[in-house]
Amino acid sequence: MSLGNVYFDKRDFHNAKKTYERYTISEWRSLIIKKNVLPADALEIGEALTYLANCYKSLKEYNDAIKHYDEAIEVFRACYGNDHN
Repeated sequence: MSLGNVYFDKRDFHNAKKTYERYTISEWRSLIIKKNVLPADALEIGEALTYLANCYKSLKEYNDAIKHYDEAIEVFRACYGNDHN
């Protein structure tokens, strides 16, 4: 995920998006959605989804941004519960 952060900081949102997508697709979707398992790095996955949503937002791809923000919220709820603020 660090490479994605570098691209994001450089405002290279296209490469940042590719990096975050590779990470989140392999980790988040396979472990949490399909197997209903909370991996040890779930918070990092939530952060990656948030960065990915930020990339989509910066690229003005708002529907994709909303989708990934929603997925990030799901990860954070899985980590902290629904009542955590």
